[in-house]
Amino acid sequence: MTDFAEYSRAAARHTHIVDAVMTQSLPILMRWPHPNPLCDFLCRPQPQPQPLPVKAKAKVATRPSGWQRGETALRLAVADPVLPRSVRSDMAEVIGGLVTLRDALPRLEEDIAPYLEEFDAHRAEVTSLSDIADSLRVLRRKLRGKPDNAAGVDVALAMLEDGAGTIYDPRHPYYQTLGMLDRVGPASSPTDPSNPDDVPDVQAKGFLDSIGDALSSAADYVLDTAWEDAKGAVVGAGAGALGAWATGGGSAVGGAVVGAAAKSGAKVVDDVEDSVKGKGKGKGK
Repeated sequence: MTDFAEYSRAAARHTHIVDAVMTQSLPILMRWPHPNPLCDFLCRPQPQPQPLPVKAKAKVATRPSGWQRGETALRLAVADPVLPRSVRSDMAEVIGGLVTLRDALPRLEEDIAPYLEEFDAHRAEVTSLSDIADSLRVLRRKLRGKPDNAAGVDVALAMLEDGAGTIYDPRHPYYQTLGMLDRVGPASSPTDPSNPDDVPDVQAKGFLDSIGDALSSAADYVLDTAWEDAKGAVVGAGAGALGAWATGGGSAVGGAVVGAAAKSGAKVVDDVEDSVKGKGKGKGK
């Protein structure tokens, strides 16, 4: 039987991994494989698309899944030469888990989709990490018939406690950066230098007001990140237990760390991209 100490150790591993990804968020996005969302937006003009021949069908690029984006983020983060050895080892283990569970994760996510949809229905009511913990306890009761996924809830609760002072703290430099990017990122329409009333958001609103908005949006990012991590842990636990049954390796608790870290990696990439492009949470506040 899994004990609280095992949940705590799993949560600590998740915190260290995600903290490393958050710290490297901009370098990760800069090194993202083509098409690179950040460089394509900031670094160079993109060639204009050529007209298609008659009867030719346009190729529609498919966006990688959240699990795939999370794995890519972790692979880029683990390549950092200054990453502590212990974090590198934990991150490499999670990447290996993602490879092993690559097919199982989306299948298990679809299997418990009704539970997650009901869980998501209460997201708008959440204003603190304590609210997330309360919602998770309700979810655990509803997952009584799925003990492996319920174990993921226990890992998620431990993650909230372990990460409260770091990866789930709006004072973390990563969230501060997102908050300020939201305020100074590209406006919805270009400014007109000939019009003295058409000025950037920070200048128009005042520096102190913009700092306050940055802190507010940072708190929003924290709750969204913790919420997605919790769902990743619940899905990953089920996939991890399935992998243990099929291969003799892995576990529900180990799978919870894999699932939560993947969700975190994808969330970091998506949020930084949105903030740089002026589509973040604080834009327009």
